[in-house]
Amino acid sequence: MGTKYQLGAKIGYLVQIRTPDLHAIRSISSCLKGQWRRTFEKMHGNLLQILEIETKLEALEALVQYYDAPARCFTCRDFQMAPTLEEYKRLLGLPLAESRSYFHQDQAPSWGTIARLLKVLEEEITRVKRNRPTLKNVDLFRVWENWSAFMDTLGLLIYGILLFPQLEDYVDLVAIGVFLAKKNKGENPVMAVLVDTYYSLNQCGERRRGVLRCCTPLLYLWLTSHLFQCKHSTTCPIEDFKWSWIPPMTKEEWVRKLDEASEKSIRWYPPWNEREHVIIKCEGYPNVPLLGTQGAINYNPKLMV
Repeated sequence: MGTKYQLGAKIGYLVQIRTPDLHAIRSISSCLKGQWRRTFEKMHGNLLQILEIETKLEALEALVQYYDAPARCFTCRDFQMAPTLEEYKRLLGLPLAESRSYFHQDQAPSWGTIARLLKVLEEEITRVKRNRPTLKNVDLFRVWENWSAFMDTLGLLIYGILLFPQLEDYVDLVAIGVFLAKKNKGENPVMAVLVDTYYSLNQCGERRRGVLRCCTPLLYLWLTSHLFQCKHSTTCPIEDFKWSWIPPMTKEEWVRKLDEASEKSIRWYPPWNEREHVIIKCEGYPNVPLLGTQGAINYNPKLMV
């Protein structure tokens, strides 16, 4: 990392890519229709659509080998690229200008607060958490007749398993805290999602091994939007992905795709990614310090603009 790029030369990091099993959540979300689905989308942007994306492990296994930890970007043949706040806000469908960003304060919500959110007794939450300090297999059938509570439960599952994954098939207290900040205060989770992605990439890069713990479907969506040309012009990033018709590829084919990509062939500005003011520095600092749920990082979007 941080060295001159050579075609075909890979670091060989032993990084595990874990993508969440989203089939159960997809089945649950399919029950949300009409006005209730529109209400959920107004609050949570593109999350239901991102939920449907099938992430290719091979693509991310290849991508992480190009990550340059000191520069906070992916270094390819003759260019560098990195996901930005502006891109992630459009992919998530959560405009930054309409609300303040979420800042993690390491203060977990109480079990009473969670019980009230899920419309269950606190004693039941206490019973569920005895074996592990997380929520598992919450009985959704209790809230089926209450669509407001149903949407909250679905939101918790998406935040905990898709956006802020820690333990497989568990929703931890940190994710619940982010969800409550969005629901009760309108705080935007985009920055936290992006920072957790960089933080996990940096952890893996510095140790030359590890498990990538971040919203992998979103990282995959970002990658494909720059590598593949869409067959139709659309301002929706999810539609852009669907119309790109990405073929099945092995890890070796993804490596070759990244190896052969160049500054001229990469798609810098998909139709959904309008050119606008990009935050490239903070005050007198030459980079942008950001805070997520796992820690703080700084990144350098100036390298890509």
